[in-house]
Amino acid sequence: MVQKDSVSTDAFHAIKEFSEITNKKGVDTMNTNKEIVMDLEQKVTCFLQAHTSSHYSSEHIAPLVAKQSLLENHLYQDLGFANRIEMHQFMTLHFPMLIKPQDVLWKKFIYDSIGEVAPACENCNDNVHCFACKA
Repeated sequence: MVQKDSVSTDAFHAIKEFSEITNKKGVDTMNTNKEIVMDLEQKVTCFLQAHTSSHYSSEHIAPLVAKQSLLENHLYQDLGFANRIEMHQFMTLHFPMLIKPQDVLWKKFIYDSIGEVAPACENCNDNVHCFACKA
């Protein structure tokens, strides 16, 4: 049986490494004002930190998820997960107090919760799967 802490640490390092690779092409390629992007990142971080299961999740995972949420793909893809099931397991582990409706995607849920629209939604071709995306 794998211990919860080792899964968290392994997942964090894998996501952080993936983040460093993808950030080279992510936010810089969006036509978004840097101040707005920084504000969105801070709002998402604070929202996630309010729903964390641990100090580690609050200080390391929430800011990482917030940063990746600014990228152009689905959040599970930008975090390096193979599918939405892996993403859900990760989010449930680190943010167990978040109650996400089953039929809403994570990025949409997070941004709806803070009253914003994710930068990627403006150019997304998959709005049907976001269930009436605001963009």
